[in-house]
Amino acid sequence: MIDKFNKSNKKASRKAAELIDNCSLEDMKRINATWVAKKIDVNHSYLSRIFKEDQGSYLKDYIERAKMNKAQELLETTDWTVKKIATLLDYTNPGYFSSRFQHHKDMSPRRCREQFQARCQEIKQQPGAVVSTVSTGSANSS
Repeated sequence: MIDKFNKSNKKASRKAAELIDNCSLEDMKRINATWVAKKIDVNHSYLSRIFKEDQGSYLKDYIERAKMNKAQELLETTDWTVKKIATLLDYTNPGYFSSRFQHHKDMSPRRCREQFQARCQEIKQQPGAVVSTVSTGSANSS
């Protein structure tokens, strides 16, 4: 019976991790432990507890890490402002967003974008290299 319970815990935890890892930008704005629990039909307190046991990190930390990975992707592939990216990821204070980004990525959002652009420049200078970034909106839109 305990073995069946453990399998059920791992299944719910892994389902939650998969959901978070594959979250759309639209869903990133509303994602939190309660939202994830509802999506996989379990109690959020229970999910938070078993997630830590199975995945080795707290659910809220895992969600924040996913948001920071999405932020890095957006910084590298769009010309959106940090404020717009923060808002899209449900951070109402861009300064707080930047501090959380710094915590996870060991660099500011601005430095992240600058480093990516510098790497692209280096690659472009190599013979036969093709690099492109996708602009998905105006840098001035928030």
